[in-house]
Amino acid sequence: MQSYSLVSLTLMMVTAAVVAYAYSPTMISAPRTAILTNAKPVSADFVNTAPQQELAIDTAAAPVIRTARAEIPILPIEFATLKPEASLANDTEISSIIFSTNVNENYEPVGVRSTFDEGNFTLYATFDYTAMQDGMTWSWIWRYDGEVVGGGEQHWTYGEDGPGWVYFAPEEGFSAGEYSLEVWVNGELQSASSVEVSSSIANQ
Repeated sequence: MQSYSLVSLTLMMVTAAVVAYAYSPTMISAPRTAILTNAKPVSADFVNTAPQQELAIDTAAAPVIRTARAEIPILPIEFATLKPEASLANDTEISSIIFSTNVNENYEPVGVRSTFDEGNFTLYATFDYTAMQDGMTWSWIWRYDGEVVGGGEQHWTYGEDGPGWVYFAPEEGFSAGEYSLEVWVNGELQSASSVEVSSSIANQ
């Protein structure tokens, strides 16, 4: 009987210890909460890897942006008939072209303008050249609104450096529009520029 009471007492003490441990305030929340949180699957908002649907754009309402692209001119075959007798140098250069109504004895432009009135006159185009060599081929092409209206081709005989000029005086005179000049050396475009000719009526 005493032995049974001792066993019962021992069991009661163990049970009390287990209950006390289970309800201990230091062992309930922190570790279990941390484990459960780490074990949860990540929210579906963060693991959705499906491709997102592209937004439909109303092209009719959207502004249209166009980039101006200048057309690259082509040397007309009638001005590319000569064979170069000297190679083009890496530093060969024709400067920017200046348009004027005349040229003085020093090859300097006189009466420089950006716009000319239509009619009969001579349009001069001056430029500087560097690292040229006699025997190169050079061509000058005049265009009116993009169409070839004049030009020429020669073997170069003017030395390495200096000023130069060409002119254009159409028999029918200048009409309102854009006139341009291209200078080519050994088949390569070295300089190009354009000038506007305005209607005399518009200037009245």
